[in-house]
This record gives sequence, structure tokens and C-alpha cells, in this order.
Amino acid sequence: MIRWYLIGVLLFLPFQRKMALLASNPDLSYFITYLDEITIIVFLPLAIVRLYTTGNIKNPLCLALLFSVFFLVLSGFISGFVNGNSLITTMAGIFDYTKNFLVVFIYLAFFTELREFKKILRLLLAIAVVLGAIAFIQELWALSSVYIFGKDIDNPNNYVFQKETGVELLKNYWRFGIFRTSSLMVSTINSGLYSLLILNIYLCITKKVNYAVIAALFSGIFTSVSRIVYMGFVFVAGLQIFRGRRWLVILFIPVLILLLFMGSYRDLNVSKIINSEMKNVEDLLSVKGVETESAENNSIETNSQGEHFRESSRKKALEIWKDHPLWGVGPGMFGGVVSLMFNSHIYNEYNFKQENYLRLLKSIDSFWSQVMAEMGIVGILAFSGLLLTTLALLFILRKRTSLEELKGLSTGLIIYMMVVVFYTVGLGLNIPAVFYTYCALTGIGFGCMEKT
Repeated sequence: MIRWYLIGVLLFLPFQRKMALLASNPDLSYFITYLDEITIIVFLPLAIVRLYTTGNIKNPLCLALLFSVFFLVLSGFISGFVNGNSLITTMAGIFDYTKNFLVVFIYLAFFTELREFKKILRLLLAIAVVLGAIAFIQELWALSSVYIFGKDIDNPNNYVFQKETGVELLKNYWRFGIFRTSSLMVSTINSGLYSLLILNIYLCITKKVNYAVIAALFSGIFTSVSRIVYMGFVFVAGLQIFRGRRWLVILFIPVLILLLFMGSYRDLNVSKIINSEMKNVEDLLSVKGVETESAENNSIETNSQGEHFRESSRKKALEIWKDHPLWGVGPGMFGGVVSLMFNSHIYNEYNFKQENYLRLLKSIDSFWSQVMAEMGIVGILAFSGLLLTTLALLFILRKRTSLEELKGLSTGLIIYMMVVVFYTVGLGLNIPAVFYTYCALTGIGFGCMEKT
């Protein structure tokens, strides 16, 4: 029953934000929004007990990861103590940093059979293909409506599968003449990163690919029209081409050209000419703590303002770090949703004038800047160590296993770790559909290797 529930969570996460927005009951919406955290809190103790009773807790791979997590937790508590922060804020901030790495232990404990891994991968692949197909339909519908039938760009009939609310439509926008689709994942970037994760693992595990599957997954990536997603795809596809998948050049070249073009212009958003598009508030809402009740009363925001917010937030994070270089101001005090939940005094002390914008976004969208301000040099070293430890363990898994599926999984996870580094420069770390899934697959890989 536990295994079926944990599989169900993996399959549900791509639809988490959409379901939270559609839920009519506020309590149900809250539960859906925090389903991944609830799952971790409930099942981590059970996983530790299971690992202890089976003896797997003594596995060197498990101990190495546990030690890295412990070092990050310890540095977080010291940072909070040095700054005199409340214990509850410090604990919440630490949990926000470590929660998805704890997922590794949960799935390591309950998944040790290769057949279970194959089943899960097939289900994840099926969901990603459906999401990619929907993204393709959305794109084709929007492009034909505007360019062939000449409809106004803000006509609701241009946007299939996105007719729940007016804000839901405004969330997506046109860039470089291409409609940015989110399929059923609400966020265009999340949709692209999720498709890229599944595509990368599929290419690493499967020798003879199904080109219809590739087309659907690539659709989810391309229609995101995101610099971060495109950078990740160029990296992944480049490595796959180097490994012998030369046919990927057909997809690699146009994305690379578009990425270079995007890098040369700050913003070429077609929808800037549409007044209604400037009311895009829903796009600012984060994965967590979705609040729509005051959306219509919020001030007008544009993409250029979003860029200004990120730049000013990074500068403010640097200013905070200069005053607290070693330990930062403590976990949960600046830049993330926890700092808003506990009304951090840092924003007033440092005259952070973008706090209202932050409350919409729930994050400064720059993970490393947040770590720098909250945890200082020690925290950056601790978190970097955790990422490097995970990467090293995946290399060990790849080297030690004789099973082609696990070797392919570890290769795919190693490659995608670089994508995680890419997207955390301009986004937060905790995208449940992406990073929870990544850590769950890592845990399943370690569990299967221990069993075999």
C-alpha cells in the first residue's frame, strides 16, 4: 500500500498546481499544494525504520548521503543560532532546503525491485507523452488561430485546454511569435523541465527509441520557449549526440539558434501590444502557497519588471551576504516562502522595496542567491557538498551495477544534475514535479542496486 501511494504521488505531481487551482474547497487546495511535504513528513520516519530493520541504513551509499544532509542541517542550525532566530523558523528553513533529498531515503527504503522501477518509468513516460501531446495541440491551435485565421491574440478561443479563468489565459504569453504553452502544468518552465527530465532518462535507458515518443517529449520542451529549458536541452542533446544519437542534430540546431537569438534580446514578447496581457499576475504565483483571491487587485506587472525584480533581489542578497559572510542571516529569513510565512524582519532592515512582488512570486527566483544570503559561505559549501555527494553516488551506481537499466538511469540522473545547476541560477530549487521526481528516481536506483 505504501509503494502504491508513493507511485501515485509521482504520477500526481505534474498536475499538482492545476488541481490546487481548480479545487473549490480551500482546505483541499491547501492539502494538494503541500502534498509532497506532507508525504515526506509522514513517510520519512517509516523509511528510516525500514532501512534500519533491513540493515540498509549501514550501506555506504546511504551513509554518505545521510552525512551530507546532516552537515547541511547542522550548518543551518548554527546559522540560526548565531543570528538569534526562532527555532521554528530555522527548522522550517532547513526543511525547505533538505526535503527533496529526504525523498531519496523514502524511495530507497520501499523500492528495491527492478520490475517496479520499469513499471514506474513506463507510467512517468506515458504521463510526459500525454503532457507533450497536449502542449503540441495548444501550440498548433494558438498559431493557426492567430496566423492563419487572423484572430486577435487575446481571443479566449485561441487557447484550448486553458479556459478555466481569464487569469489562467493571461498567465501564458507569446515570445518570438511562439505561444508559450504549459500543457496541464500551469507553469511553462515546469512543463519544459519535466519533459526534459523524462526525455533525458528515456534516451539513456532505451537503445531503440520510439520517434513518436521523442516528438511528444520535445514538444513539451520546445513550446515552453524558456531560456533555462533550452539551455538544458542543448546540454542534454549535445551529450546524447556525442554518445551516438546523431539524429538529435535535427532538434539540436533549431533550439540552439533560437537560444542564441533569445540571448541577444532582453524581451521580444508579442503580447506586449495587448493591454490585457499586462495584467499577468497568475504567472507570478509560485508552486507553493497559491493565492488567487486578490489577483484582480494586484498592480500591473510585466516581464521586464520581473527581470528587474530578480536583479534587485540578487543585489540585495549580495548586500545581506556582505554583512553576514560566514553564516548568513539564517535559514528561512530571506528569499523563500518560509521567510514570508514567518514575516522575516530582514526585509525591513534592508529596505527591500520589492516585498509585495515577492509575496506574489513566493521566491526571489534565484536559489543560489537565497542560499548565499541565508546560509553564507558555510551554507553554500554544505549545499554544494550535498549535490556533489549525490553526483558521486550516482557515478558509483553507474560503475558498480551490471544491469543496463540501472546504468542508463544513473547516466540520465548524472546528466540532469547539470540541468538542476542551470535552472537554480534563475529559479528556485523546489519544483516538485521535477526535483521530487528526480530524487525519487535516485532513491529507486540505489534501492535496486542494493537488492541486486
